[in-house]
Amino acid sequence: MSLSKISVFWIMAAAFSLLLSGCSTPRQSNSGAPVTQTTHQAKSATPTQSKEKPQPSQESKPTQIYLDPNPSAGSARPMPGVSLHLSVNDLRAQRFLLSIHHEGKEQAELITSANNVRQAIYKAVETNLEDRGIKLSDNAPNDLTIDIMALRSKAEQKPFSYVAIDQVILKATFKSAHRKVVRQYTASRRSSGSLEVDISQQQNQLNQTLNAVLTGLLTDHKLLDQDNS
Repeated sequence: MSLSKISVFWIMAAAFSLLLSGCSTPRQSNSGAPVTQTTHQAKSATPTQSKEKPQPSQESKPTQIYLDPNPSAGSARPMPGVSLHLSVNDLRAQRFLLSIHHEGKEQAELITSANNVRQAIYKAVETNLEDRGIKLSDNAPNDLTIDIMALRSKAEQKPFSYVAIDQVILKATFKSAHRKVVRQYTASRRSSGSLEVDISQQQNQLNQTLNAVLTGLLTDHKLLDQDNS
């Protein structure tokens, strides 16, 4: 074989080998290929405060009863020039003003007074006596003592209704150089309503009952008018 033919043969063999080498290069499978994962770090969410709708303002439920007696003693006879010593004693066995008895419960809910009961009654009587021309003095020869025997309201609370009964008892003692008079004044009032006991309403009811008793005391001609000394 001539040299030129041998050279051509090897050139062709080399080319063929390269061709086979290029065709047989294995393709890299996707499953084995390295996967570059891009991690997106979640931004920390800024806590947003939930905006609650503003609730309508509700008045707080009263927890005490305020006594503000204002008796009407316009029919009482004027007594100018009479001097009198006035005293008021609180002799109640129970010092609360309202007891609410819930059905099925042993303990009652007790509502006390927001102000001094004795002072409230004293002020109301004092104002009416002075309007009649009576002079109040600690050294007066005449003495009027008012004892608070009972002053309360009792409510029976049921699931959808209630019944309340007020009771006021005052005892008045008048002393002078000529006589002594002891009188007792009583009034009661019944009220009812739906749902639960309204403390504000019971406050009004109890004040009205107290006004009725004080009016009876201040307009009682047998208590003061017979002694004008």
